[in-house]
Amino acid sequence: MNTALRENLTLFEIATKDVVTIDINSSLYEAIALMNQNEIRDIIVTDNETDQFLILTISDILKQNTLSFSNIKIKDVTLKPCLRESKNFFVKDVIYKYNINFDYICLVEDEKLVGIVSKSDVIANFDPKLLASYERVVDLIKWHKINYVSYNTATKEAIPFLEDNLDDAVIINKNGKSVGIVTAKDVIKILYNNYPLEEPIYKYMSSPIEMLSENSTIQEAFDFLNKRHFKRVIISDSKEKIKGIITQTELTRLLHNKWLELTRTNFQKAVELEKLATHDPLTNAYNRTKFYKEIEKEESRIERNDISFYSLVMIDIDDFKFINDTYGHDMGDLVLKDIVSNIQKKLRKTDMLFRWGGEEFVILLPQTNIENAKIAAEKIRKVIPSIPFNMKKSITCSFGVSAKKSKKDNAELILKRADNALYKAKREGKNRVEAEE
Repeated sequence: MNTALRENLTLFEIATKDVVTIDINSSLYEAIALMNQNEIRDIIVTDNETDQFLILTISDILKQNTLSFSNIKIKDVTLKPCLRESKNFFVKDVIYKYNINFDYICLVEDEKLVGIVSKSDVIANFDPKLLASYERVVDLIKWHKINYVSYNTATKEAIPFLEDNLDDAVIINKNGKSVGIVTAKDVIKILYNNYPLEEPIYKYMSSPIEMLSENSTIQEAFDFLNKRHFKRVIISDSKEKIKGIITQTELTRLLHNKWLELTRTNFQKAVELEKLATHDPLTNAYNRTKFYKEIEKEESRIERNDISFYSLVMIDIDDFKFINDTYGHDMGDLVLKDIVSNIQKKLRKTDMLFRWGGEEFVILLPQTNIENAKIAAEKIRKVIPSIPFNMKKSITCSFGVSAKKSKKDNAELILKRADNALYKAKREGKNRVEAEE
């Protein structure tokens, strides 16, 4: 990380030069073999006919409804194209040209691929202030949903936890203790070696879990990640109980957001970057960072007034994977955007909608008890199926509602109860509102 961004810093100077590529006519199994050999989770696909570069991720592989990867050609999988820029393109110009609506930028010289730059690479080098040497990681984590599975869970049941967020991890629990971890790299090895998916997940976990103390600084976390080539850092207390997990991308983004709070020398620039830091770029709903800020404000207001409470509503689009698999990711993106637009029309000015991840959203309803929150959720539930999409079936959503019970009740507990209610709605047949009081 740089303390200041040089005006002439080019993308090539921060790029990965040893880029692993595969031809679009290759099979998915050949891609898995290359990913396993090079210990990577994404691979650049070259298409000589269209002269395009695309990105194939482990998520794309997992979404195929088969384990016969040798029979599937990469060209038959819907992939995201990479941005393409000259190796001499300036880092300072990237965000103004593309915002942060990209995963990778492929760098070319004389039409040949010479390097690749990720979104987190750009954000890390765009930041002109270094707070990492004294800011603690645990202060940025806030509430992070951790994927726990039991020791004997079948591997095929544990793997889907990673499908929508490949920088995340699955923590393996045994007798109430965290004893191992499974990441996307482990999944690649499992698929490459054709290990039986019926076997319990503990057979493929990494153990013991490497963790950082809750007193570690952000710089120590970056050093930890770079030294071990990890994608996430797990923070624990003095008794080795997990306090939270934060990915390298999220850590970089939250540090950048912290800088925005402290540096306001150029107001217009700060406003633009503030939006990048607090909004989901696809749906324009607020993101988790904004949620944590608003919860802090709400808790402070409750502390001052000693009377006011709030409710949270968790929303999950039913059968969203089917939509992506059947109609493609462009239709999936359209569904996400239109649902957000219609939900926002049903909210009060004080209510706020946040994209929680994938097809999951959270609504914050200030000064609202659980009964009124259920009524609000039911109004939204009824309007979703009426949204016109070019599909044979209507879109529906499931809802989980919970509220702050007392001053001691915190957002982490409320979210957990709402999440439990959401899962109940799913189990009871979907397209319904459930509340856990």
